[in-house]
Amino acid sequence: MRISYFDNLKVFLIFLVVTGHLMGQFLGRSEFIDSLYFFINIFHMPLFVFVAGYFSKNFARKDYIGKLAIKLLIPYLIFQYIYTTYYNLYGDGLAYNFLIPRWALWFLISLFFWNLLLIVFSRFKYGLILSVVIGVFAGYVNEINEVLSMSRTFFFFPFFILGYYAKMDHILAFKKNIFKVISVICLTSLLFFIYQYNLIDHGQWLMGKRSYEFMLNGDINLAWLYRMITYMTMFVVSFSVVLLIPQRTLRASEIGKYTMYIYLLHLFFIKLIVESPIKELVIQESMYVFLFIIPFMIVWFTQSKVVRKITSGLIEVKFLKRKHKTSSV
Repeated sequence: MRISYFDNLKVFLIFLVVTGHLMGQFLGRSEFIDSLYFFINIFHMPLFVFVAGYFSKNFARKDYIGKLAIKLLIPYLIFQYIYTTYYNLYGDGLAYNFLIPRWALWFLISLFFWNLLLIVFSRFKYGLILSVVIGVFAGYVNEINEVLSMSRTFFFFPFFILGYYAKMDHILAFKKNIFKVISVICLTSLLFFIYQYNLIDHGQWLMGKRSYEFMLNGDINLAWLYRMITYMTMFVVSFSVVLLIPQRTLRASEIGKYTMYIYLLHLFFIKLIVESPIKELVIQESMYVFLFIIPFMIVWFTQSKVVRKITSGLIEVKFLKRKHKTSSV
């Protein structure tokens, strides 16, 4: 049985993913857009990882990892090839490299590895604490980088573990009006703080894909403290957002079933828009409201029935499922 709360959360987050990727193409043009981009990045991926962890409670099932490999790694290979080809049509000159995930595809690789790590970490009483320690110290190792999304895998893993241990009752216990008011105050205050102090230059700390040496130009003595502050900020902000998501079924809740379609397809349209006259029009006329309208249109279109019908073979790897059924007869 589907849980409307998590569908609502996934819809909200996937809208922010699309919005964030579009906003990322307009940084440096508006202080408000820069601030909002930074603000969104504090919580939207930690929460996506949290949700993934929440729904990974069956990882110990005999056939779980095998099915997960097909569900995640095959689409990764397919879309890594397709996106590289597509971007090269615009003259990007990208090499066909399947070891370094491009764009948003890192999530598929990391999600697979998080489930593998869960096999080990779920056996430890203090698995969450251990994941934080590893996430902090991984930043000191330059060799933990974008290859196979290792840097992001370790960086976001604490949120996956947190989701795995979380229960709906934990969330409901805090969904009281007083906590919601506190959440709104925290979120608005933080957004104002980000805008006031123009923190966009520190955005790399939220991505988890760079080593400390790269981000701090070699001065890494306090790097562990900066990452701990990053983790604590992400947790508080993410928890505040979680409390504001409605539990009831909404008209948009249905979209929560199809967030993988949106996630894998939206970058086609982001690239199309960035390479079109629309980008210059938005910049010249300061029409930044379109950075919210366009993502809404992309989300609606990429989850539509007609698009799902056309792309389901690739995204849900139906050609392999049919082959498996045929061979097992």
